[in-house]
Amino acid sequence: MRPKAVLLALFVFVGAAWASGTALAKEGGTTPLLDRPPGAGPVEVRVGMCYVDFDAIDATNENFKAMGYLFLSWKDPRLAFDPKAEGVREKHYAAGELWSPVIEVINALEFNVLLQDGYHVSPDGTVNFPTRFNATLSSELDYARFPFDRQELQFMVEPFTAEPDQVVLVQDEARTGIEDEAFLSGWRLHGLTVESSTRRFLKTPTRFSRLTFKLAITRISHYYLLNIVLPTFLFVLLSWIVFWVDLEDVSTQLGLTLSLLLTVVAFTISIDTALPDLEYSTWMDYFQRASFVFILLSAFEVIYVHRLAKDGPKEAGLRARSWSRRLLPGGYLVVLGVLVAKIWL
Repeated sequence: MRPKAVLLALFVFVGAAWASGTALAKEGGTTPLLDRPPGAGPVEVRVGMCYVDFDAIDATNENFKAMGYLFLSWKDPRLAFDPKAEGVREKHYAAGELWSPVIEVINALEFNVLLQDGYHVSPDGTVNFPTRFNATLSSELDYARFPFDRQELQFMVEPFTAEPDQVVLVQDEARTGIEDEAFLSGWRLHGLTVESSTRRFLKTPTRFSRLTFKLAITRISHYYLLNIVLPTFLFVLLSWIVFWVDLEDVSTQLGLTLSLLLTVVAFTISIDTALPDLEYSTWMDYFQRASFVFILLSAFEVIYVHRLAKDGPKEAGLRARSWSRRLLPGGYLVVLGVLVAKIWL
């Protein structure tokens, strides 16, 4: 993924610099404005990122699609000017006319530039370089608590340069956030936080400055509660009706239990498309399996109690049925308690 993201970053942020540099080479000259700004230490590049909207989350491939703005700014004292003498409050340069940091969106599977209008320079020499983008970004997702899961969508940037110690990234807090109109179907959006770190490239001593924009989201689980969890829970309750049917009416008891089993199997197949396709089990999987097992236990109980009452005194079957009325519902409630606790642990 890294080589692809590198090419994308080069295209997005400094693609025009190549054309400008080529033209200068043909003229046989150079310009100091294409050189790194003077001064000791690395150039501080402020990075802001604002999400405008979201498309979807791909649970299987662990990525998401988003649109937004990426803001870069840095200070170049060579570009400072007197607004009164110049008669303007801001100067504008086309992409490729000035030095600019090469920034890589390292978790970008796709990065498309929608709008870019060059460099905006303030009187003190501060350069602003905004980019409107549409991207597909990889992000590690954990669906173990589905449908009560909480995710963290990441947008990671770092400088891509032969001398990474010459550029350090810092957060532009004023231009970092989420538009009020931003929306992700089925999820509730929370705050956007930023983590600053350095990362070593493989086993080399080279270290890169990195900013990670983290968006916390929680799934809106009402649909799954009303359409999957509640019906499954009611199926289990219905399976316990056999505990109040006469012991000798075994055909009614077995007919009811087996009908419920078939109904649960058909129901599970019908909701399969509403569940994420994962290689591991989720909270919902454990809940459905536990419910199916308890319905199956009700069927075994009917056969056991019938044999017990048929081969021995009827009172033995009645005592076993009395215990079933307590143990199976009680056991199911205990399992549900454990599953509910797993949501918060």
